[in-house]
Amino acid sequence: AFFNILSQSTMLCSTANRCSELNYGKDSATASWYKSERLSLYSKLDEVFSVNTDKRKLINRAGKIFKVWRSKTFSTQTVKVPSIALVTIMYDFEKDKNNPDNYSSSIEMLRDMTYYGVVKYFKDKSCSGASSAEINLPVYQQDRNLLNRLNSAQRIDFCKNLVKFNEALEYSASEKVSEAESVKTLEPFIGSL
Repeated sequence: AFFNILSQSTMLCSTANRCSELNYGKDSATASWYKSERLSLYSKLDEVFSVNTDKRKLINRAGKIFKVWRSKTFSTQTVKVPSIALVTIMYDFEKDKNNPDNYSSSIEMLRDMTYYGVVKYFKDKSCSGASSAEINLPVYQQDRNLLNRLNSAQRIDFCKNLVKFNEALEYSASEKVSEAESVKTLEPFIGSL
């Protein structure tokens, strides 16, 4: 919802600054946005996904798990994968799906989202396209590639970690795996549930 609003006008996102320093309030489309809504934009989410709907809860949970994974996986790195890159993966996943599945769990949704991210941005699970990978912010701005601050080795590392996380999610979402085993499998990636 956030990107859909922004992509309608190049004026909404300053070309000199990142979208986290959004040039909001300068036109009628953004005049009513609060300062706290620069990136979270809850009012825009509320318009698209009504509060307390199953899909909204699923997306919120998946996003939180993805964020925890990022924090835990890259905690020792000074230059981390930007969290907005994860939001962009989620956005692109939702947008590109022609027939969105009805997910019963955020783990299943994240499994498909992370696999989608690996294939779309890094070509495959062997990360063959990782060194030159781009995750572009889906709104106009001069520096759209959210991986620009990462060097080639860091992009490969991001891909490899995303692949490992995807494999853990894939195993955990399997019908043959118990809930206790799923929790144990995901613990190294996201801590205790």
